[in-house]
Amino acid sequence: VETTTGEDGEFRFMLKPSTDYVFVATREGYLNGKERETTKGQEKSTDFRATIYLSNIRETIELSNSNVFYDFAKWDLRPEAMVSLDKLIETLIDNPTITIELMAHTDSRDSPEFNLDLSQKRAQSVVDYLIERGIDDLRVTAKGYGETMPKTVNKRISENYTFLPEGTLLDDDFVDGLPQTQQEEAHQLNRRTEFRVLRTNYKPAG
Repeated sequence: VETTTGEDGEFRFMLKPSTDYVFVATREGYLNGKERETTKGQEKSTDFRATIYLSNIRETIELSNSNVFYDFAKWDLRPEAMVSLDKLIETLIDNPTITIELMAHTDSRDSPEFNLDLSQKRAQSVVDYLIERGIDDLRVTAKGYGETMPKTVNKRISENYTFLPEGTLLDDDFVDGLPQTQQEEAHQLNRRTEFRVLRTNYKPAG
């Protein structure tokens, strides 16, 4: 079934009983998004609501609901990172014409040269994970930025870390003024990997 939403972005249609559904939403300039729903096991009429969030391809995009984080001075992927990366794989499958740059960042501890090298290794560890799971190596590029792009606190981060006002840049001037435990949390937010879309016209070989 194909439909177009109204101006409010909503759509409605009847679902069949005992059926699995995948809702796919598309809009020019955005990554395709999808949600799953099932009517299996439903014995009476029920209203289902699926909210599908689409990411603007012109913006840097966080992986899933959280970034991929790292331990201090290490580039090994932490176990919880696999969930976000598996969702990134799903995003790449759902958007087969995009290529992306994996952007790895560090905190400002250690030298700028060390941090630049470390961030490149972190970005490459993500790319290697994606390639090992079937993503074409021509679609993913690793780029380390070291400590040059500290995180700006968004609404979600501010809600989870109440001591961080929305819009705050987590640079040395701000982080150094925090209590020690809060400093470590801010450093962790800076140690992250994000991605941005490079192209939208990729064509698989063959």
